[in-house]
Order: sequence, then structure tokens, then C-alpha cells
Amino acid sequence: MQTCFCRIFIDCLYRVAISGNENCGCDVEYGKLAETGTKPLFVIRKAMPRILVIEDEANIARAVRDKLTKDGYTAESVQSGSKALDYLKSQIPDLIILDVLMPDMDGFEVVRRLKQDPNTAKIPVMLLTVLPQDEQIQKMDVDAYLTKPYRGADLIRTVREVLTKFKGDKNGE
Repeated sequence: MQTCFCRIFIDCLYRVAISGNENCGCDVEYGKLAETGTKPLFVIRKAMPRILVIEDEANIARAVRDKLTKDGYTAESVQSGSKALDYLKSQIPDLIILDVLMPDMDGFEVVRRLKQDPNTAKIPVMLLTVLPQDEQIQKMDVDAYLTKPYRGADLIRTVREVLTKFKGDKNGE
């Protein structure tokens, strides 16, 4: 197998580095290029939105991350509110998917802190929780809400809706 030709993209480089594979997994394959006789120096791909999943249960975080990645998003996860706030000091995602019930800092507190910080206040937040949508949840300053258990199609649909709305809001400012 040859090394991936998508070298221009950090996303591909990152996936190659963490996977240990020679190819990032994108749809550019050496064999297909060899058949046509072309070997591009780079391939331009649209950068997909980055999503941070804040979920204390590792299996749920992995399932959400896997579904998002399969749909083409770049997804990372942290397992607590405090780790999320540390992460957000150096990285700003396009969307945050947040569990409410977490041991060290619940989702209510995470949202409160996000909205108080000018660097994170405009990041859209989507709740993914077992809690019913009651008054306390409705008062939270979040952009979407999805209950567990959820269907993968509902997760992706809601993510797309939030990102589309947010992109429209950003362009309209």
C-alpha cells in the first residue's frame, strides 16, 4: 500500500499518525490513481466541522464519536466538564455535544461557564441526555436536545440542523 496523497490536510495527517496506517482512510487510493495514470500532488477536500463530545460514559462517547466520524465529521471526546473546559482553552470546535449527568461537573454548570466565556459563548451546544425535557432543561441556553437512547439517524439529523442554523447565523452577523 502506498502513502496517502492527501498530505496537504492536517485531518489526514492526524488520522495517519494516530492509526499507524499508511493511508488516512479517505477515498483517494493509490490503486485508483495508478489506473488513470495520474498522481496528484494533493487532493482538496472540504474541511468537515469539528465536534467535541462531552460524555462521562466511555462506551457512549465512543458510539457518538464513531457515528459522527462515519458521517464525515471530525469528532473528539472528553469524559468530564472540567476536561472539556481545559480542552476549550486551546481548541474551539464547531459544535459541542454534551451530557447533562456527569460526576465532577454537570452539564448545567458546563453550559453556564461556556456562555460566560466570550471565547466559547457562541459555540452551539446540543444536549444528549437521559433526562426528560423539563423546565430546567428548557431554560438552558442550548441549541438542540436529544434524549438517550437515540437513533444514529436522529443524532446526525440534529447535528446537521444545528450546524446549518449556526452557519446561517454566523454569515448573517
